[in-house]
Amino acid sequence: MDFFDELLNPTGIGLKEKKVDYPITILYLPLSWCGFSFKFFQKQLGDDQYYSPVDPVDKKPENRLFAQYHAPQTRTMKDLILKELSSPSSTVRVVFATVAMGMGVDIPSIRVHVRPPRTMREYFQETRRAG
Repeated sequence: MDFFDELLNPTGIGLKEKKVDYPITILYLPLSWCGFSFKFFQKQLGDDQYYSPVDPVDKKPENRLFAQYHAPQTRTMKDLILKELSSPSSTVRVVFATVAMGMGVDIPSIRVHVRPPRTMREYFQETRRAG
């Protein structure tokens, strides 16, 4: 699939090399692609998907360098991701998100959109964060 070769593979390689120095990147995707992308990163990064300055082998979800943000997730997980992304010392560097990511969230330095928004609603939601 071109999507994996052209975007996910280089992003995963960069994240594996740079860890928390990788720029915060949000990839807006359809829901089914979020899950595939997350699993692709799990496989590609292996143990390198976690970062902890205290304990390098601490495999807690909050130490993962990437996350998913979509409607079926728990409110707790969504809040954790938003808190991380708003922090200058965020561990989360790549987020696979649907338009479920709430409007009005102030996230500095967003880097990538995978495709143009399909609807005006998506356009307004995405540009509010990456404007």
